[in-house]
Amino acid sequence: MRDIRVFIASPGDVSDEREIASHVVGEISRIFGTPFDIHVEAARWETHAWPDIGQDGQDVINRQIGDFDVLVGVMWKRFGSPTKRSQSGTGEEFERAYELFNDYGRST
Repeated sequence: MRDIRVFIASPGDVSDEREIASHVVGEISRIFGTPFDIHVEAARWETHAWPDIGQDGQDVINRQIGDFDVLVGVMWKRFGSPTKRSQSGTGEEFERAYELFNDYGRST
C-alpha cells in the first residue's frame, strides 16, 4: 500500500475550509484507497504538531509536520503572520515545499 501525505497549509482565517479540505482528503482515501492500494492522510498543524521548543512556532510546525507528498494551500483574506524566515507561516510552508520539489521532485 502506498501512503500519500497531504499537508493542508493556510492562515488562521480559513479554519472551516481547512477542516473541509481535511474531510475531502479522508473521503478520497476511503473511496479510492482499496481499489488503488493507497492511503491518503491529511496533515495539519492542529492535528500533527504539538507544543515544543524551536526558533519560533513555525519552526516547530515545520519539523513536526515532516515529509509530505502534496501541499494544499487554502487562502482567503489573510496571508498569515510573519515568521523569521518568510512573510508568513503559510508562505514559508509553500516556499519549503517548492524548494524540496525543485531539489527532489517531491516534498520530502
